[in-house]
Amino acid sequence: MTENEFIFNETTRLKKEIKLFPKDFLEIQFEWNEFQIPDSKLVLGEELFGKYEVVDLKGNSVLLTEDFYVAKYLIYTSHYVTGLIKIPNEKSKLLEAVKSYEKYLDTLLKKIESDIKNSLPESKHANKITNQIFNSLNLRRY
Repeated sequence: MTENEFIFNETTRLKKEIKLFPKDFLEIQFEWNEFQIPDSKLVLGEELFGKYEVVDLKGNSVLLTEDFYVAKYLIYTSHYVTGLIKIPNEKSKLLEAVKSYEKYLDTLLKKIESDIKNSLPESKHANKITNQIFNSLNLRRY
């Protein structure tokens, strides 16, 4: 199997079973605030005086927050949802969702790395392959 075949096969398989944030990481019942996000992926901008900036891909500021987990929540959510989103009022729910999602991403990453070692034992491009798979699946870990 070639590296490109592996990437294609892994991406195809994972697309069918990937969990979505925040839907698959939050309880159904919670109180929330609504927040409008643009129809664009969001990324972490600069840290400014202890606050974290969330920007769109064009660099336009969307939010400035003191809470790093609120920034992560918005960024992770923007990969799957645009428009009006719900942010849990209870910080512990937000924190739990973000940490659970990051643990899921870490587990997924380790599984992909293990699959690379088993399927492509001679490959010296494990990081490149993993990055290509994550990019194809629109996944980011902050």
